[in-house]
Amino acid sequence: MIRTNLKIIALTAAAFVAGTGAYAVPLQFSLSGPQEANFVLDSDPTTVSGFLAESNRFEINNYDAGLGAFPTNTADNLGTIYFFLASSDGGFNLLDPSSNDQLTISTFGPQLFTGTTSNPTFSTGVFSLANGNDSYSLSITEIQPIPLPATALLLLGGLLGLGSFARRKRA
Repeated sequence: MIRTNLKIIALTAAAFVAGTGAYAVPLQFSLSGPQEANFVLDSDPTTVSGFLAESNRFEINNYDAGLGAFPTNTADNLGTIYFFLASSDGGFNLLDPSSNDQLTISTFGPQLFTGTTSNPTFSTGVFSLANGNDSYSLSITEIQPIPLPATALLLLGGLLGLGSFARRKRA
């Protein structure tokens, strides 16, 4: 009887875990060089409003950098970012609306995402980019979520409940 209940619990937990879909992970983009920029995007850029795929690139229009900073540190921190395929010299461009959508940063180098321009996923790591004689370093890293105390309490409560359930069945 106890083994049957534990099997049911295990199968239910497995079904729950299998049923949860993949989710986008927030990534921190940090560009250093003659110009600097910091911003956060999801690993799956198609989840960001303003996503638009083209044949050789995809773009994110009017992206709000939030706590990040574009080179001009505008009050609204909105910008347009283009990410290019390797066949189009890779890298990315950043346009700043405070400068009438002028090209603020233009870099060339490796392709910064995997997949197609209509279904990209950002790569993580450190990338060397350039523009003429200017060299840049782009770091793309995952932002690790900080577990909330309520999450730990919920997990502890669930484990205590399972333990008391098993103990009650044994008695």
